[in-house]
Amino acid sequence: MIHSPSLLWVWMAEGFIQEDGSRRLEEIANSYLTDLVDRNLLIVENRYVTGDVFVFKVHDLVRQVCVEKGKEERFFLKIESPPSNRLYDFIGKQINKLKNPKKVITTNKQRRVVTHQEIDIMSLCLSTTPSIRSLLCNHRKTTLTDNISKFVQSFALLRVLNLERCRLIDFSPGLALLVHLRYLEIWISLFPSSICNLWNLQTLIVHTTSGSMVLPSSISNLVNLRNLDCKADLYLPFIGKPMKLENISNVVVGVGVDSFKKCFPSINDLTCTLYSDEENDFEVLHHLQILKIIGSGYSRRRSVEREFVRGEPNLGKYHIRFPATVKELEIVRCGLPWSDMSIIQSLPNLESLVITHNGFEGTLWETGEEPFQRLKFLRFAGLNIKQWEASSINFPCLEELQVGVCDDLIEIPLELGDISTLEYIKVFFCGASLLVSLQKIQQEQDDVGNYELEIFVDGRKMPSCIPKHDD
Repeated sequence: MIHSPSLLWVWMAEGFIQEDGSRRLEEIANSYLTDLVDRNLLIVENRYVTGDVFVFKVHDLVRQVCVEKGKEERFFLKIESPPSNRLYDFIGKQINKLKNPKKVITTNKQRRVVTHQEIDIMSLCLSTTPSIRSLLCNHRKTTLTDNISKFVQSFALLRVLNLERCRLIDFSPGLALLVHLRYLEIWISLFPSSICNLWNLQTLIVHTTSGSMVLPSSISNLVNLRNLDCKADLYLPFIGKPMKLENISNVVVGVGVDSFKKCFPSINDLTCTLYSDEENDFEVLHHLQILKIIGSGYSRRRSVEREFVRGEPNLGKYHIRFPATVKELEIVRCGLPWSDMSIIQSLPNLESLVITHNGFEGTLWETGEEPFQRLKFLRFAGLNIKQWEASSINFPCLEELQVGVCDDLIEIPLELGDISTLEYIKVFFCGASLLVSLQKIQQEQDDVGNYELEIFVDGRKMPSCIPKHDD
């Protein structure tokens, strides 16, 4: 399975995607991916609510053709463990095929290397003709990284470096000399300021074993950085000048959102953690389309309440303003009152809403009369809700409803089955009374001849009820 975001970021780093002045690079890359899908070259496994491809795979036959063509044109080299134990003999044969001096010197083709084994990295590249553009390492040993640092002149043109599995003790100074890098994925314990010398970076993905990471003040030197993905809480320093960041994850908001507008005027996709109960005005982020907010409250699962380790409980204290531009919204551990839902209902472009782990707090959700204008996907899980009052007019565009780990919820409103656009209702780990309401929805829709609605319980499709006929 291939996840599209990382792949598209690699395409951009490789230079396959060119700006046309009117669209973002991600939009252009998505159009290329869609074109491949339309040509039946890719098999889509999962899509975003917006319709863009999220997870896909390549048909075996297509993959075989691509591999053969890639080898023929020296597009990439994939190094795997051979049947015998003589690994270096195998690698040597592969390298000899690539290192015909005449071809190396006369061709201007890029070369990509994917390795699943510890290798002699210097055998891959001639020091006089550095040609490797992408290096993806799918093993945990770090010797390879050390060798790149020692012989950095042989990798001077490297654009993509994926060290996702190599857990580095320290970030080698030599790696900071790879100034042509556009995509870097690494494991580090601390964020070294030397990374900020890689001024060409477009995408930086950081894995770490620590719970948090502090960025250096020189982070603004990464003038081309578009995507910053960190797997831990990310603390921002004072940033003196605006950056081009469009996507940033797990950033801690402790002093409000105003600084985001100043530092990241182009932010499009934001995942943030709130510790402060002051005003959080996301309305000022005029390009924001994807927003995930994580609070510091409690996590509820299967009727067991447990404290969330990020901070002290802060249920119901958040003051949040949402931008009208947002299309996908996720709220986690914020403990907002259901009365605040009316603010979200009024968002004109909202297509996906996810509420989990006490994102909202309270036993009754009255949806009222106002509709979610464009909402296609609704998911809520891990809430203490008991009663949900809603009708079909509240969700005129809803296509999929998911409800999980809501033991106290009595029923799903019967009228939701009348939504003409609704295709799926999926529930998991819920109580018996909720299942009874699903059976009623199924029966009612069967009675009116609507067999398009599919209901799933814990991953299994609920069988359609047999329509009743009068004798």
